[in-house]
Amino acid sequence: MLDGAEGSLALAGKGCPRWVMPNVNGRGYYRMQLTAAQITALRDEAWSQLVWTERLVVGSTAATEARFGKLPLQLALSFVPKLLAGGDRFAIQAALDRPLALESLVAADQRAKYEAWFRMTFGPGAAKVGMVPKDSDD
Repeated sequence: MLDGAEGSLALAGKGCPRWVMPNVNGRGYYRMQLTAAQITALRDEAWSQLVWTERLVVGSTAATEARFGKLPLQLALSFVPKLLAGGDRFAIQAALDRPLALESLVAADQRAKYEAWFRMTFGPGAAKVGMVPKDSDD
């Protein structure tokens, strides 16, 4: 435990770990600020070892950092398929919320690409539950 605004921890073993999950179990009442490299390591290397609450927090952190211009939008959106793959209602809701919350960051010249990504990402699941477009839809 750290007892101040700054501190250090001795690491057991050899060298620095390849990834660190600062909010164990995703239950802390604080926001994490992670770099693109740290977020990418959690997504690519740690994902299978994270519990679902940690996965939700990592995805949320990526979205928040993107909203503040500290991470690329593409990196934040890369968590959506991973959350969808979790299959539980909380992960699916988070997967739906992320791109909608980040939509205002999509540049006008990228709008068509974003919409195509949205259809590709959510279309199969929507079709599976019977949400298919009809000729009468406007």
